[in-house]
Amino acid sequence: DTHLFVQGLKHTVYAVAKTDIKPEISGVYTYVEDGSVVFVGTDSYRLAEKKFNNKQLPNCSFILPEKNTKDFIRLYDDATTSGKLSLSKNSLSFELE
Repeated sequence: DTHLFVQGLKHTVYAVAKTDIKPEISGVYTYVEDGSVVFVGTDSYRLAEKKFNNKQLPNCSFILPEKNTKDFIRLYDDATTSGKLSLSKNSLSFELE
């Protein structure tokens, strides 16, 4: 669900580090495990987490950089249709119906 994905990013992006010195904390870490989608953002001083249940998704994880997270929110915040998230070893793509 595009709306839930955007909401998860919105609830965590504020806590993401604004520097590229530590790339592992300069993005929103998203993982799916046992039917739960979890969004996590941190700058090592504060931590934000948002969790949704979705039994249909396979287990996976990725880090969406802060800049791309804000672009994604801006582009898809008003989307009314579902989308498809595709994840490969080095890339992430999102398509709307």
